[in-house]
Amino acid sequence: MQYNDPKTGQRYIPRCIEASTGLGRQVMVTMLEFYDEEVLKKENSDGTVSEDTRIVVRFPFQLAPVKYAILPLMEKDDNMVDLGRQIFTKLKKKFNCKFDL
Repeated sequence: MQYNDPKTGQRYIPRCIEASTGLGRQVMVTMLEFYDEEVLKKENSDGTVSEDTRIVVRFPFQLAPVKYAILPLMEKDDNMVDLGRQIFTKLKKKFNCKFDL
């Protein structure tokens, strides 16, 4: 959420939000507070380094809509999928969590 000053062309992140009620403002304040950009450096096959930027929202545990995500990355390994399902079954009793293959 960066903006450019039309006079100077300088990029900045606004730090002041007008005090107003309503859910839209509350969500905007929350998103601005936990919004972050990560710069990922990747070495290409020709030896050059490229940078990619990705946007990440780092919610604290108490505000995160999903507390745990179980993502068994070895889809072909049935043991890993079964272990993931067991973990998901135990966690879903107390937390909002997701299971994804």
